[in-house]
Amino acid sequence: MITTAKVAVLDPDTGQQGPFVTNSGLSAYSGDTVRYQENLINTGLEDYNSLDVLDVLPYDGDLLVDGSPRGSQTSIALASPLSITRTDKDNKEIQGGYKVLYSTDKPSSNAHDNYSAKFSEDAPTDLSKVTMVRVVSTTPTPLNVGDNLKITYDAKIPHLDSVKTAVNTFTVRKAEGDQNLTQSTDAIINAQQPLANVTIQFYGKKTDSDNYAPIASPISVDSQKLGQPFKAYEKDYLNRVPQNYVPVDNDDHGLAKVSRDPTQNVIKLYYKYQETPVTPATVDGTAKFKDKDGNKIADDIPFGFKEDENKAYKLDDNQAVQKTKDKLADDYTFVDTDQPTSGIFKKDNPVVITYNFVKKGAVTVRYVDTNGVRFMIHKFSRANRVRSMTFLEISTN
Repeated sequence: MITTAKVAVLDPDTGQQGPFVTNSGLSAYSGDTVRYQENLINTGLEDYNSLDVLDVLPYDGDLLVDGSPRGSQTSIALASPLSITRTDKDNKEIQGGYKVLYSTDKPSSNAHDNYSAKFSEDAPTDLSKVTMVRVVSTTPTPLNVGDNLKITYDAKIPHLDSVKTAVNTFTVRKAEGDQNLTQSTDAIINAQQPLANVTIQFYGKKTDSDNYAPIASPISVDSQKLGQPFKAYEKDYLNRVPQNYVPVDNDDHGLAKVSRDPTQNVIKLYYKYQETPVTPATVDGTAKFKDKDGNKIADDIPFGFKEDENKAYKLDDNQAVQKTKDKLADDYTFVDTDQPTSGIFKKDNPVVITYNFVKKGAVTVRYVDTNGVRFMIHKFSRANRVRSMTFLEISTN
């Protein structure tokens, strides 16, 4: 006799069943519904006249027939009644011959003792309380040579906070009191967290006539929640593509929802090549007006434009500057500027010229160079006497 146990994962989005496998690999997630299928095939030379199949549902710390660990780290709850199908060697279905029993007893560490647990043909209202299921033959020849008995039921993976394994097997005895239990192969579930990785690929072209081709290595955005949308705008990944590549559009190229199918979690972003534009020179000038304490006494006056690179400026001819000086003349006396009022605009080198004034009623001593630029100032009240000093110019307000 061949006895095999397999498991398939049901996609919660589509309701479609995956293939029956001995190990779910990475396809099963916390909270999923799975479908177990147990097969007994009579490959021998004689018919069986009695069969008693018992399946202890996986639970943390469960055991095999020989008492060794079965390997489960979590329980799996029954989610549907059992379905039984029997076919002969010609794949023709044979009706009846078996009854299904359910138990809510705690499984024993001794596999033989589980056959003595309390079983009922009436499934409990809450199927999740079932711990063991059993299929018992009711006809003299339940499995003829070449027959295939198929037992199918759904089960629910609990919501887990980490990856857990659940291992299911079933045992068969061929007569009442049979001590030589036959154990099936394993059906293993590796319940993953409901997360998946999203892959983003980058494509670009240099001219409109070119085809799009990869321009940067793909990246993986890990641990995205299944079923949730994932947004992806080309502009948000400019640091991933070569210089001078710009987004083709401003659309969201992301996923409507993250899928459990890795092939559906691939995003392609597209870029086009654009020469770096020549940025006009940044040149500007500002005239400031301050008193002897550095306080602002008039609004700043801007002069110069971006296109004025390498052009000359001369504030003595600037009407706005001269008009401000004239307005200040009623209360202030112009002293000097902190740098020449004429020169050449240079790229990325803003010009700031400060016009210095003093309130009328003070003596100002000014040291100037041959260009008229101040390099030292002394101020004295009229009450002070000035001795032993040489001045190029003394002005009295």
